[in-house]
Amino acid sequence: MSQTKSANRNRNGRPTDCGPARNRIKADPDRRQTSLDWALRYREKGISCIPIRPREKQPAIEKWNPFQADLPTEHDIRGWYEADSECGVALVMGEVSGGLACRDFDEEEAYHVWEAAHTDLANSLPTVQTGRGYHVYFLLTAEAEAKLRAALGKAN
Repeated sequence: MSQTKSANRNRNGRPTDCGPARNRIKADPDRRQTSLDWALRYREKGISCIPIRPREKQPAIEKWNPFQADLPTEHDIRGWYEADSECGVALVMGEVSGGLACRDFDEEEAYHVWEAAHTDLANSLPTVQTGRGYHVYFLLTAEAEAKLRAALGKAN
């Protein structure tokens, strides 16, 4: 997941790297945050994450599927980033992360069409501008996720 500058704003003037204050994971303003810092904060908030290769979306660990069921330990996280401090952080969606889900808009224009049609959601959900578009984060119940997967023709 790429970090963004707080100067990024959507058409409504809202920063694209934050959502409602209760959903923010706060950075320490007195120092530059590392991937290790962010990964530990995500774990603290109950969000599963894994390291990814620098400037890629590929996992930097051989097997990441255990972290689809269980949060990594602090020991796991420290080991990953001590081995390669250049790795990025990828969030693991789903039940392991409290129902965290993400709508990935690969094209900026597609996001803006959605944003115009769903202004209330666009103004309230945590949103991150990526290299190509936007990620919009939200929570799904297990029941809602099952219905969505069925509607999309995806197995559980």
